[in-house]
Amino acid sequence: MLSQRLKIARNNAGFTQDDIAGYLRVIRQTYSAYETGRSKPDSDTLKMLAKLYNVSADYLLGNTNNPTPYDQAPQKPTIEETILNNDELSEESRKDLLKQVQMFKMLDELKKRNEEEAEELKPKLT
Repeated sequence: MLSQRLKIARNNAGFTQDDIAGYLRVIRQTYSAYETGRSKPDSDTLKMLAKLYNVSADYLLGNTNNPTPYDQAPQKPTIEETILNNDELSEESRKDLLKQVQMFKMLDELKKRNEEEAEELKPKLT
């Protein structure tokens, strides 16, 4: 699976084996061996190839059919985005809810700071 996907990814990217060999600083025969399955790239080389081809290493290895790199996968929407995109609430209710979320975030930040300050004071009190 790896050898096939390497060849497909290289062709899709418009590179020659010589191009990739130069990028990896290996001879063309070494890279050719990856594409024919006679040899496998080490993990660092696999990471470099995945980055170059803009696919995930798991895709190259055949662990998934989704080529999208993990750092480009859709992210979970923030609570603010969820509230703003909710058509079940009126605009006024969405604004009020956003204010409440901001207040809770501020409270959490204050609690965190207080806990950190309390931890810093412990050594001084003993």
